[in-house]
Amino acid sequence: MQKLLQFVANICLLSAIGLAQTTGKVTVNSPVSGATVASPVHFVASAQAPANRHITAMRIYIDYKSVYTVNSSSLNTYVSMTPGSHKATVQAWDNSGSVFKKWLSLTVIGPTPSPTPTPSPTPTPTPSPTPTPTPSPTPTPTPSPTPTPTPSPTPTPTTGGFYVSPAGNDANSGTASAPWATLQHAANMVKPGSVVHVAPGTYGAITTSTSGTASAPIRFISDTKWGAKIRTTGVSDMWYNTANYLDIVGFDISGDGMIGVLNMGSFVRIIGNHIHDIPALCNSNAGAGIDNANYNASDDDVIGNLVHDIGADFSVKCGTVQGIYHANLRGHIINNIVYRAWAYGIHLYHVPKDVVVANNLVFQSGEAGIYVGASSGSLATGITVVNNIIRNNPMSTWGGGQAIIEGNAGAGTNRYINNLIWSNKSGIVLNGNTDVGTINADPLMINYQSNGSGDYHLQSGSRAINSATTTSAPTTDFDGATRPFGSGPDIGIYEFGATPAGWPWM
Repeated sequence: MQKLLQFVANICLLSAIGLAQTTGKVTVNSPVSGATVASPVHFVASAQAPANRHITAMRIYIDYKSVYTVNSSSLNTYVSMTPGSHKATVQAWDNSGSVFKKWLSLTVIGPTPSPTPTPSPTPTPTPSPTPTPTPSPTPTPTPSPTPTPTPSPTPTPTTGGFYVSPAGNDANSGTASAPWATLQHAANMVKPGSVVHVAPGTYGAITTSTSGTASAPIRFISDTKWGAKIRTTGVSDMWYNTANYLDIVGFDISGDGMIGVLNMGSFVRIIGNHIHDIPALCNSNAGAGIDNANYNASDDDVIGNLVHDIGADFSVKCGTVQGIYHANLRGHIINNIVYRAWAYGIHLYHVPKDVVVANNLVFQSGEAGIYVGASSGSLATGITVVNNIIRNNPMSTWGGGQAIIEGNAGAGTNRYINNLIWSNKSGIVLNGNTDVGTINADPLMINYQSNGSGDYHLQSGSRAINSATTTSAPTTDFDGATRPFGSGPDIGIYEFGATPAGWPWM
């Protein structure tokens, strides 16, 4: 009998060990759930991944809004919180994309000290003009204090041109002759109005949390288009942004995670980047090349990007990995080339309103070309989809292959004008709205190739030439040439016969 009991005990112990090896967890040492605490609140937490995996990132959410991210398996930081009751979440990701969470209920007492001034909507200590009359977004809270201590004196000037180079050093002043080495250090040092010039080379993941203003945005520019390459391993998001009034221009972004650029800010412009070869995972966490994900943000623009090969195994049906994803109010998705996205090339969902989707080229998506819809309880309204070329969808055997498909939308509120569709499995399928001026014809590109290696300029005689509407259309094309070049604007990304403007063209 004693041997039998010992055998059972051993089995239970082995089972417990096996369970510990196959599940991950988040441990929060501070604060304690249910506690009453003073602001700033001290968060100390760690995460453990299942066996044969490792934690790639941890993030703090306050009332479902992201406020702090660190690319490690532990965090130790202070977060400013307003007095009252709050729900906090400490979340971790491992290198397989699995997510582990710990929920906390907190009561914060005031007054709230402010180690880092955070006026709204411009969270900077520098006084600035009141933003334009455009309705103010609800900005994503900026982590405070900055998670990485500043190892060097504040450079002079604090605004204007800063420089980053693989040959630099983060202890330098950030000038052209003494550049910094990492994008993250530049992100920690910028102020409203800063322009960060990035030399060709390879860089790691970056988190940007310092906001610009309407009159003084912050700009990160690859001085050679696609010459500054961001390459990551074991990181969920290659570029994670919580700042407002920020530009990301001309980078080449790729990695083994879930999202190329995850934007949680407002008035953010993602321009002229090459975002590609991101395997993602087909699960509820979702993936994308570019993701404007904050439901409470607004006025984010995605302009002139090349986005492709977002997803892993296209033989497997997947609806949660997109090329370009947009979840919020207003904004423009224009002049982009998107192909080989696991689900949809361009996907509007959750609470999109008054968004413009114009002059994009979408082909070879796994499911379909462009999706316009909203989550349960919401309607996609005021959406304008014009002058796009959507062709050769789907690339999979399982996809519906619609050129444009509309989901949960307000009847009679969305416009679909002068789009050219060709060689899709299905046409334009709307839900209470009507398309106008649709052209179903071969666009006659110079050299269409389904793998992205072709020349997608138009041949003479293309039905796309002089056939675009000027309604909500951009004033330049993918090359930066002015529209219209000829007697009228062209459908698609290129203006027939126009001369490129050169880089940077925005």
